Amino acid sequence: MELRIHKPGLLTAALMAVYILSQNLLYLAPEHSFYNYLAYGLVLGMAGYVIFWARKLRLEKSALTLLMAAPLGLSVMASLVEVARYGDASFLHSLYGQMQWWIYGLAFFVFQYALRRHPSVYPALIGGFVFLAVVQVGIGIAQSLLAGQVNFTYIPTTKRLGMVRYYFPVVLMVLAYFWALNNFFNGRRRLLSLGLMAAVLFEVTFVQQFRSTLGGMLLASFAGFLLWRKVSAKKTALFLAAVVCAWLLYRSSNFLQQSIVYLLSGDRSLSVRGVLIDFILENSRARWLLGSGWVSSEMAYAYASTPYRTYLNWGAFVFADGGVFSILYSYGVLGVLWVAALWSVMLRKGWRIYRQQNHYLFLLFPLYMLMTIFIDIHWYIHDQFFVMALFCALLDYRAKAGPPAAGR
Repeated sequence: MELRIHKPGLLTAALMAVYILSQNLLYLAPEHSFYNYLAYGLVLGMAGYVIFWARKLRLEKSALTLLMAAPLGLSVMASLVEVARYGDASFLHSLYGQMQWWIYGLAFFVFQYALRRHPSVYPALIGGFVFLAVVQVGIGIAQSLLAGQVNFTYIPTTKRLGMVRYYFPVVLMVLAYFWALNNFFNGRRRLLSLGLMAAVLFEVTFVQQFRSTLGGMLLASFAGFLLWRKVSAKKTALFLAAVVCAWLLYRSSNFLQQSIVYLLSGDRSLSVRGVLIDFILENSRARWLLGSGWVSSEMAYAYASTPYRTYLNWGAFVFADGGVFSILYSYGVLGVLWVAALWSVMLRKGWRIYRQQNHYLFLLFPLYMLMTIFIDIHWYIHDQFFVMALFCALLDYRAKAGPPAAGR
């Protein structure tokens, strides 16, 4: 018996609710694990229905099916490796620490099932999650502008070059940015698209101060610009206008000028990432196949934090700082092969969609993540793999079904 989707908006609202819960009610409430547990429970319930009841374990035979189920197997492997290496490790505690990866990998099957059951789910999902991205951007910018006066969000902060830095999860915002860029390239609602793109760029540059993210977005945007199928004179004029605007922004912003000087004179953040990567590569010589396991026990954490303790006198292990090398650390070559396979599938499908449908989102978004993958994996942390599951399901649907009537 399969669920009949009569009202795609209700299903979209349920999936949006999962994301809102996973993001601590979009950072407006004190952080509480209850929200994450509820989000995980909803996804497990929906995924269980789809996999065991509706599909009766007869899942679609495709590369994405295997790749989105693989995080569960890799997480089990990393938990077993940690238990084998460290006497104080617990298998369940280790597997629990990776829940936001493997559980949201299973969300792919929920998205995929919904998209196959009703064609209007595609525009509903796009519209709903772009709306959430706009809400995220609005909250982030408002909090940044009110910094020092009113703090209404519950999000980690630091300071860089005298400005407060807010660590809002960024992946859905960047997805919305490339959705807007695709609309701009295809001549749809260009002013609104430019407005959304500018807001996301402001958020990434000044609110979050994610320099690698900004660099990846700009490089992927430039690649899209080169692929843009328009008259070369218009492209040249637009490119020159963008360069002039960027130069004027740079000249008018002391923060941007100081950031460039800081990078050129030796960035401590990049330096410690280099130390972390060197540590991981040295460690992988002996543990290259299965990796060193997940980092959840005190002994595992003490060992993994060695580069931070040595370089910064800080007993921490920041998984995202190592980029794909952190995947190598915890999951070995098997984890790196998973990353390579997933990006190969995304880029191949994205390229085919671009060539056949003149749609840029599905090529540029994975290209942006690939450009930053050596020092950043935002898609893995902060429950953002839910966005990856959404993107992969939309990509798979668009590659097989072609452009929807709504043209999104």
